[in-house]
Order: sequence, then C-alpha cells, then structure tokens
Amino acid sequence: MKNEIISWLLEGDTSIRYQTNRDLLGIDKPNLRKKMLIVNNAR
Repeated sequence: MKNEIISWLLEGDTSIRYQTNRDLLGIDKPNLRKKMLIVNNAR
C-alpha cells in the first residue's frame, strides 16, 4: 500500500512531487525544487 501512495503523490503537482522525494524518499531533486520555486513565484 505504501508504494501505491508514493506513486499517487508523485503524480501530483510539482510541490507535492518535490516534498515526496525529499521527505519520504530522501532524494534531493534540484530540478523539481527550481521548478517549484518558479511556479510559486509566478502566483
């Protein structure tokens, strides 16, 4: 079940994908972080 939830989270928006990778998988994804910052600054 955990893998299904992770997969579902990774289908979300950029912020959710970044946080899932960082917080749940322990993977730093600088490209997602940059994309997230660009999207958030555009709002």
